Amino acid sequence: TDSVSVSSSDLVIGNAAPSVVSVSFSDDSPTTDTILVATVSTADIDGDSVTLAYDWLVDGVSVGVNSDTLDGASYFSRGQTVSLLVTPSDAVGSGDQYTAGPVIVANSAPTVTSVDISPVAPTTNEIVGASAVAHRLGFHEAFSLPMSDVPFLIAGPPGGAGGEHAN
Repeated sequence: TDSVSVSSSDLVIGNAAPSVVSVSFSDDSPTTDTILVATVSTADIDGDSVTLAYDWLVDGVSVGVNSDTLDGASYFSRGQTVSLLVTPSDAVGSGDQYTAGPVIVANSAPTVTSVDISPVAPTTNEIVGASAVAHRLGFHEAFSLPMSDVPFLIAGPPGGAGGEHAN
């Protein structure tokens, strides 16, 4: 019989870059008082540990935050768009950048911080007015409330009966 000599070379298998499989946001319609949190799912067929680099964009411009969270009170306003660029890396290299979003920032409801009633001690049949100061989106807004929108309590004399009135 004939004999055949076989030789082999070492085969080197290189690193496969990790990838981002998906990104979800904690809120699909954030407001300015939302802390937006990104949950990222990754894959690395080599089984390497994956680290992530984040780059949040507001209206397409980087805000310089490398974190999985973005605080709306500091970084975005009503009507703006928020996106996130996520780059996965392992010990050998980086994978392709993944773009999540955009989400559009919704309007935040104002919070009334003070109400002034005039006159302070109204008498029977006297017209009462009210004005309020509200806080929203980092701004203070003063506005008047129509009395038909303000529930109030009508108190009788000391020890007497009162009642609630809501026009």
